[in-house]
Amino acid sequence: MLLYDGAIRFLLSAKQSIEANDIQSRFNNNKRAGDIIMYLFETLDMEKGGEIAVNLSRIYQYMLNRLIQVDLKNDTEVIDEVVGQLRTLREPWAKIASGGASSQQGQGTVRSATA
Repeated sequence: MLLYDGAIRFLLSAKQSIEANDIQSRFNNNKRAGDIIMYLFETLDMEKGGEIAVNLSRIYQYMLNRLIQVDLKNDTEVIDEVVGQLRTLREPWAKIASGGASSQQGQGTVRSATA
């Protein structure tokens, strides 16, 4: 959850930087968010995670490609899109952390995909 929170926070800061016309700050925050997403991508366990890991891999790759557009076009809509995706991915982890997961088996599947 903390990694998703960090990426979201950096992207929201990048959005504020675009609105303030601070290109260097936008670049730095966008890069930090990208570094977090790259870490999530690189730590996927494709063997244990199966289909979930494959799907997460595709989502992370898509997000990384979209973040390139942030730097090329100063596009806050792209930031909103990626933040929305990150929030969607964060949601199951928040449920697990609060004890709201439906079963132990479901928790193991999610952990395996991202561990």
